[in-house]
Amino acid sequence: MAKSTKHGSKLLASNLAVATFSFTTCRVLLVAVKNNGPKNLDLDVLGLVRAQEVLAPIMEAGGGGSIVCLSTIAAQEEFAGPGSFGPMKAAMTAYANNLAQSLAGKNIRVNIVSPGPVYFDGGNWDTIKTHMEDFYKATVAKMPIKRLGEPQEVANVVAFLASPAASLVTGSNVTVDGGYTKRIKF
Repeated sequence: MAKSTKHGSKLLASNLAVATFSFTTCRVLLVAVKNNGPKNLDLDVLGLVRAQEVLAPIMEAGGGGSIVCLSTIAAQEEFAGPGSFGPMKAAMTAYANNLAQSLAGKNIRVNIVSPGPVYFDGGNWDTIKTHMEDFYKATVAKMPIKRLGEPQEVANVVAFLASPAASLVTGSNVTVDGGYTKRIKF
């Protein structure tokens, strides 16, 4: 999503990956490795490359802007087994970090938001709750806050990073997971 103003584009929020789950006898099969690897590469990594190539000059001409990329905790540590979703988000995260360094002098900030499990009707976690209740309950039990995140909670962080209130923040990867990840984040 790009927000335009009379001075040009000020915000690019990038989140395009595809995580596909197929259910067979209540066991999840990550078909993303086979079916979605090229799609995730094209959408997440190359999509960001293409979007910033078009929008960065417009942002620069307008005095600056903000790019906020949505990644995932699956890009930072193992989550639910192998698949292409996490690795492609990791590649996008690395590219965004490098982009932050190259665009900072043009007053364009680039940041990443990495959500943990987020529940919404019709989403992956809704499907998992319906078809893999034990896995869903085990995931919720691992959450220190004892619930999954909500889309608005992630959107609040994106809005902050895109706002002038975050004018000194660039090249950051903000984890929004209710404490789910256990590694030391420094």
